[in-house]
Amino acid sequence: MELASRSDPRWVEVALERFDEVLCDHAHCEKKAASQAISFCATWPEKVQLVQSMARLAHEELSHFRQVYDRIVARGLVLERDHGDPTRAPCASRCATNTKGHA
Repeated sequence: MELASRSDPRWVEVALERFDEVLCDHAHCEKKAASQAISFCATWPEKVQLVQSMARLAHEELSHFRQVYDRIVARGLVLERDHGDPTRAPCASRCATNTKGHA
């Protein structure tokens, strides 16, 4: 798979310097993935294949969250409330659509 643009080679250095932040962000991403999968199950419970797939995904993502969370605690950190990504809001508002019945 080819990316649309090259990654800045300095990203590894920055990520390692700010590893605690990366770890906490990763935990929030795993939590959001599990939450979204559960949301699909709640929104379209009549769609058997979707619910089965999303339930498996939610379980997997929550397991990943627990692994990352355990590493956060082992490092003596506290996972704070996710305040979101300020760069996401403009995109989310442009991408918002009525999803009723689109699963």
